[in-house]
Amino acid sequence: DNNLSNQVPNRLHRRIIFSLQTPFPFTSNSSTLSSTMGDIETPAPAKEVVVQDETAETAADKNATEAATDADGSAGDEKLEEEIDECCCGLLKKRRPTRGCCGFELEERPDFSVWEKEDKQAAFIPLFFLVVGVIGAIIYFIDKDRFEALAPPSDTSWYLGQVIATIILASFWFPLGCLVWYLGVSVAITRKITHTLLITLIPIFAVYGTREIREISFFSMVWEEAVWGSFFQCIFITIIYCKPVRKWVPFFRIAFASVERTEDRPFALNWLLMQLTAGTAVAAPMLQWMIDEEKGILIFIPYLAVSLGDGLAEPVGKRWGKHKYQVSALFTQRKFTRSYEGSACVFFFTLVAVLISISAMNWVELVLCILTVPISATLIEAKSMHTFDNHMMQLGIWFLLWLIFDVISPAIS
Repeated sequence: DNNLSNQVPNRLHRRIIFSLQTPFPFTSNSSTLSSTMGDIETPAPAKEVVVQDETAETAADKNATEAATDADGSAGDEKLEEEIDECCCGLLKKRRPTRGCCGFELEERPDFSVWEKEDKQAAFIPLFFLVVGVIGAIIYFIDKDRFEALAPPSDTSWYLGQVIATIILASFWFPLGCLVWYLGVSVAITRKITHTLLITLIPIFAVYGTREIREISFFSMVWEEAVWGSFFQCIFITIIYCKPVRKWVPFFRIAFASVERTEDRPFALNWLLMQLTAGTAVAAPMLQWMIDEEKGILIFIPYLAVSLGDGLAEPVGKRWGKHKYQVSALFTQRKFTRSYEGSACVFFFTLVAVLISISAMNWVELVLCILTVPISATLIEAKSMHTFDNHMMQLGIWFLLWLIFDVISPAIS
């Protein structure tokens, strides 16, 4: 009896200790004890398995929820795009094109599920011009007589003109964007239609509107257009063509499609804004100088070189260009392709522009322009960064015209 009474507490004590130390059965010398503890040890691993199963189920539910959310978002984007396609804007073509038009590659549609940081960074461009304009305004208000040229625009019609210009541009881009979105027309064509028509019309309107433009002093006009004009054009374009707006507003989505090259993403908006500054920061001062200096039809030389020469260079190069070379671009290490056939367009139409202006030259000026302007414009376009050729071509031609007509020709005669 004493032995039995001693064994029972000892066995119970050991069971409690072993159950606290390990959930696994003992082997070797404790085989007898292991068999005795079988009913105690079994629940512990079962509990662990249940916990693991619950964790796995929780993770699976989480993944399923995320997948469902992504699927809903993707389905929503696809539904939105289907609705835009079904709109078809009177073109009676509801299916997206499967191949490009006229031998050009089909443009890829943008991915609106992601708002890239590069697209967000486009806001820094109008911000830069705003900061410059505000600094100039502060200086102007400190001494209005001395720094009159730094005054911000005071004419309300000027501000109204900026809004109207943006509306006209968007309205012009929309039908061209329909050609890209619904018919598979290349952006190399639609983008250059805008480029060619608008830039060709500028010198025509400038010549007939000379009196009105001359009412503004040269330095005031340069500051007004290069700073405030750049700011307002860039801020309007940034707001209405940023990716979230394009995602939910079909009009702006399709309009932007007319100028958004597939290879330019995700920098398309940045580079578009930089190209707009070629008109406000370079072309406007150049135009004002030519009018003030009474250059007459010489105004057509830089504009036709850019509108027809550079404007046709891209579609010609993409469609028929066989001899390629590469150029760099702003904000990226990527290289972009140009062709010698496209560069030949620049040379040819710059030469045509010189010959159109022949009535405003003497023989010395004509010879100098033929020998220097077309080849210089071609080389500048070939060496300029991607989307920066407009700035550099206009600056280069402007400098050559000043050198020939204001320095060399007067010195010889």
